[in-house]
Formats: sequence, C-alpha cells, structure tokens
Amino acid sequence: MQKNSSQLALPVDYEERCNTLFSRVILFSTILMMLNLIEDLQDDWIVILLDLIVIIVFGISYFLNVRNFHLLSKIIYFSLISSIIFYFSAATYSRNSVALTFFPFTAIMILVMGNKNKFVLYGMLFILLSMTVYLEYHSYQIKWINAIGTPKRDPISTAINVISSFLTLAFTIFTLSKINNEAEIALLKQQEELKKANQELDRFVYSVSHDLRAPLASIKGLVMVANLEQDPKATQEYLKHIEQRVNKLDDFIREIIDYSRNASTSIALEKIELPEIVQEVIDNLKYLENANKITFKTNYKIDKEIFLDKSRLKIVLNNLISNAIKYSDWEKDESYVSITCQTLPHKVIITIKDNGIGIGEEHQSKIFTMFYRATEQSQGSGLGLYIVKEMVEKMHGQITIESEVKKGTTFRITFDI
Repeated sequence: MQKNSSQLALPVDYEERCNTLFSRVILFSTILMMLNLIEDLQDDWIVILLDLIVIIVFGISYFLNVRNFHLLSKIIYFSLISSIIFYFSAATYSRNSVALTFFPFTAIMILVMGNKNKFVLYGMLFILLSMTVYLEYHSYQIKWINAIGTPKRDPISTAINVISSFLTLAFTIFTLSKINNEAEIALLKQQEELKKANQELDRFVYSVSHDLRAPLASIKGLVMVANLEQDPKATQEYLKHIEQRVNKLDDFIREIIDYSRNASTSIALEKIELPEIVQEVIDNLKYLENANKITFKTNYKIDKEIFLDKSRLKIVLNNLISNAIKYSDWEKDESYVSITCQTLPHKVIITIKDNGIGIGEEHQSKIFTMFYRATEQSQGSGLGLYIVKEMVEKMHGQITIESEVKKGTTFRITFDI
C-alpha cells in the first residue's frame, strides 16, 4: 500500500534538477576542455597551464556538487572560470573570440543556480556584466595583462571557441529538457502510485473493519449464549469456539502489524544461516492444527554467505509453510512440505513445494492481491500472501507460483546476493 518514494532516482525537485544539470554540464565541459588542451599543446606554456587549471576547477566543482556542497561548487566554478575567461579575452586581445564563451557561460549560470540562490546569481551576473563592459571599454587591451598565444593560430582558436561555446549551450538546453522530461515522468509515476495507495487504503480500511468486527460479533454472541447455558460441558464447548475466534483475531492483528512494519521500516541486511531459519520456522509451526500429519523435507545446496533481512525472511517462510500445512490434501496417503534452498553464482533460490489441494489457474494471478481468498476453505484474512510479496519485493527479490488443483503448489523465491 505504501511505496518508498526514495526509490525513484529521477530528480523531481527543481533544486535537484538544477544540481543534476550542473553535474552533467561540468562533465561535458571537461570533455571539451580536454580536447581544447590537446589543440593548445602547440601554444605557449601559460595557455597550457591555464587549460589545466580550468580542468582542475571543473573536477573540484564536480566533486563538491556530488557531495551536496552545491552552492560552494557553483561559486567556485563560476568565479574562477569567469576570471580565466576574462584573462584569456584580455591576453589575446579577443583575437580568438574567447569572449564568446561569456554568453553560454551566463546562460548556464542562470539555468543551474536554482531559486534558493537568486541573490548569489544576481551578484555573479553583475560581476560578469561588469567584466564584459570593462573589456569592451578598454578594447580588450588591459595594460596589466601581458599578451599570450600565437597570432597565426587565431583562426583555429576562434573556430574552437565559437564551436565549444555554442555546443555547451546546446548541450545545456538539451540536458535541461531531458531532465525536465524525466522529472515529469517520475512525477506522473508518483501520482499513479499515490492513487493506487489511496485505493488500497480504502479497501484496507473496509476489509480490516469487517474482519475485526466479525470475530468480535461472534465472540459476543457466544458469550451471551454461554451465560444462558446451564450444562458445564456445553459451556466448555462455547469457550472452545471463543478461543478459536480469539486466535483468528490475534492472527489477523499480527498480519496487520507485519504489514505496517514492512511498509515503515527499512531493510536490515545481516548474514543468515538458511537451514537454521527454516528449522526454526518449522518448529514454531509444529503446534499448528494437523502439523503433526505433515512430513517436512529439506534440501540445502549452499556454498556461499547469504545476506538478507532475517526478520522479513522469517515472516515470508512462516506464511508460506503455514499455508502449505493449512491447505494440505488429507485424502492423500502422505502430505508433505518440501523446502529447498540453493545458491547460484549471484542468486539464492528458496523453493517451497507441497502436495496439497492446489490453487486453480484462474486464481493464481490474483493470490498476491490484498484480501484475496483463492479457496472456499480459506481460513485467513487474505493478507498473508500480499504481505509475502511486499516483503520479498522490499528485499529486491521475486516470487513466482506454480500450482495445479489436487496436485499441489510450488512457490519459488529468488534473491540476488
């Protein structure tokens, strides 16, 4: 009924989208800068040094951004890169159109700063505008900055700077569009999951209120009849029926608790010993009605360590094995429940097989639905298998069923390890 929204990796929040965009732009800019460095290897050493500084600044900014120091990352990136653009523009007298990079640089700054950093954005835009005006006023010839570069290579540098500038801008716009589209898809998915959760909640409230009230009403009726009964033996019989209703109510409440815990608590992985867990579950179920008539068969082929959520796995196995006991076919000479655990290179497979009454094919696609009862003999609330599936999926596993009426049922659970 409840889904963990943190499982969605796509950034829906606007600030997250800005930060994601910034990371991708840095990576793209780094690739372009490395290509530019290769071209500048024929130039002055100071040009090569400045290219390296730019690449290092890109790396530092990217590291800070992915470590959630978003504002610091952006301030370092835009401050140092704008200073280097200013220096290159003045040192080459704008012969190679370095100043063109101010335009995509400004556009990127506006797109990635986000709403929380508006005043920082305004301040940096003012600085960029001031730099541009200062360069234009002095015709890109600043007395305190010495000329660098080779004039004969100006056409090549100009082409590279123009192409790089507009490639970066195009990439930024394309990436922003893609991120927004991804965010919209994620939002629609969340809305669909919320709608589904609300529908399940309505069904849950209705079914819970009914399943809680039914045993209580039955108990109330039995108490009234028992109070009128004079025969002690008949009274004992009524008390036995009351006990049965109380046990049913207790089982239902436990299922609700299991469901709630699974929805609200995170996975707790630990090293487990499957044979010990299986045996513990079987021992806990040995007092279940007719459990003494069941032959339990176990088979283990385990050659590696297994890390799973122990408490959830116990609940899953308890539900499946107890169902196999409850729905045994007593017309057969022998009733058995077989539990097989096997490890593969990257998986562990747990198989629970019985030769009970089986489940009709028309029910098999619905048995994991909340409150669904597959047979008229059903003694439970219809929550058990729903909880099993929810827990298995919470542990990133899969569960499948194969069943045939009068022949038996096989549940197969697969976990990645």
